[in-house]
Amino acid sequence: MQLLGERRRPNPEQQACIVDDGASPLLIVAGPGSGKTTVLVLRALRHVVVDRMAPEHIMITTFTRKAAKEIRTRLIEWGIPILEAAARDPNIDAELRAS
Repeated sequence: MQLLGERRRPNPEQQACIVDDGASPLLIVAGPGSGKTTVLVLRALRHVVVDRMAPEHIMITTFTRKAAKEIRTRLIEWGIPILEAAARDPNIDAELRAS
């Protein structure tokens, strides 16, 4: 199932950043319009849904209020359908469905 649409499918470099295990610091260097915000948002959502990290333990920083607003908007707009899909998945245990 593709919840976010084909247009937002991460490329191989973005996918590597999203699934990085976090054992060491990760630095993402990329130009404007390269998908950095998408990577940050999907990585945060992966931590919540897959790694079961509490949202309050995730911090995303940016240099502008406009960028912060965009991150917040995407977390909500993308996170709700992802969490709803996870809640409907019979392979997800009851603890995750209840959260």
